[in-house]
Amino acid sequence: MLLHGILWFWLLIQTVSRVAGGDVTCKLQDNFNTRGLFKSGDVVLGGLFIVHFRTAQRNTSLHSKPEEKGLRWVQTMIFTIEEINRNPALLPNTTLGYRVMDSCDTSSEALKCTLQFLNQDEEKAPLGHQCDRSPSVPLIIGDAGSSHSAAVSRIVGLFGIPLVSYFATCACLSDKREFPTFLRTVPSDAVQVKALVSLVQRFQWTWVGVVAADSDYGQFGIQSFIEEVTNSNVCIAYIEFIPPVRTRDMIQQIVNTIGTSSARVMVLFCGEIGSLSQIRLPNYSQS
Repeated sequence: MLLHGILWFWLLIQTVSRVAGGDVTCKLQDNFNTRGLFKSGDVVLGGLFIVHFRTAQRNTSLHSKPEEKGLRWVQTMIFTIEEINRNPALLPNTTLGYRVMDSCDTSSEALKCTLQFLNQDEEKAPLGHQCDRSPSVPLIIGDAGSSHSAAVSRIVGLFGIPLVSYFATCACLSDKREFPTFLRTVPSDAVQVKALVSLVQRFQWTWVGVVAADSDYGQFGIQSFIEEVTNSNVCIAYIEFIPPVRTRDMIQQIVNTIGTSSARVMVLFCGEIGSLSQIRLPNYSQS
């Protein structure tokens, strides 16, 4: 059902053929107002970065204040491509370009950008030819979040396009049957969890609490942590998830659990957004 849904959604925004004046016009069904940067080249690489957090209506440029780390990631990609182009020994007679888009730290926006990558611009094809040209990019660098990368990878995997993430660490993404074209430049959470367990055992912490973001990263991180400490003398006092959409009552409940527990060590599986900083606000603090 999931595959059928993805294919149906793809067909809705795919190009349609229209006979007019002896030509077949490949016309996009829709055009998302995604934010991005573009530079032409013989080979154009795609990039997905969190430049802004959440979406802002009627703002399709990169002129508003960006998230600093996301901007650095964008600059790193552009700098690397420009350095490769300056060195004729690396890719002789080939110029790299880029098409960078802002995923806004949301899976829906990341999918919109992905579909933009997969579609060619509107064009005309000779009569009798189908609108079935290859995607506009052969490879996509991104995304930062594990949940976003999982959603994008399920789409681009259907077309054999590699997705190379620089920050997604969920161990679930190592499943090549589900994510055959996913690659990353950072270790998976399987390595991180082993390091955390070794740290807990090194300091002889036997009573710990666990707090995680309610995402693929947090859920699989907690699952792996529990599996690793099962045969040790480490016990878990509580497990709390920080939801992506939070209310004051939700945060207060997490704060109450932490505050009333006798555990004085807490293991976190949270990103920079929705992390412990959200429950350390003065409005939520307890005496």
